[in-house]
Amino acid sequence: MGLRLVLDVVFCGYFGFHIPTTVLFNSQALFPPWVYPQWLKNMWVSYLEDFRDPFLADPSSFPWFMATCAVEFSLELPFFFIAAYAYFYGVRRCPWIRLPSLMYSVHTATSVLAIIFTTWLHDFTLYKVAGPRDVTERMRLICVYGFFFVVCVLNILDTCFSSAYNRDKEKTN
Repeated sequence: MGLRLVLDVVFCGYFGFHIPTTVLFNSQALFPPWVYPQWLKNMWVSYLEDFRDPFLADPSSFPWFMATCAVEFSLELPFFFIAAYAYFYGVRRCPWIRLPSLMYSVHTATSVLAIIFTTWLHDFTLYKVAGPRDVTERMRLICVYGFFFVVCVLNILDTCFSSAYNRDKEKTN
């Protein structure tokens, strides 16, 4: 399996994974609890207990995080379908995904970097919800968000440097 195929599979999986995650999980930071079935609310509570994620536990304490969730639900969610489609068929057949994918990845990497730095440096004892208390809990939460950062940086590098997006270069090689 070539590197191009591996990257297309990784990005297709990433964007495909984001669809149910955004609709069923991250949107709970935006909408009232009555919108969601109990099993989904229970899953969210379990995540909050396991990872001590203060951003999702009390998004109103972090207005910038709520804005990130609102952008994810309103603008990025439709893009996830388009990107999953494009990477499913491969960038050689869908090179038009390059610019939208680059724009998404730069925006998301920047947002996630803010979350990572806040997780590492912020004193969460001042909040009414449970945040990470020590280095181990901070690193656990950083790993959750870090996954998204790493995939976005990989996508940025791919969209900037891969010739697979350029049909003219493909024809000459």
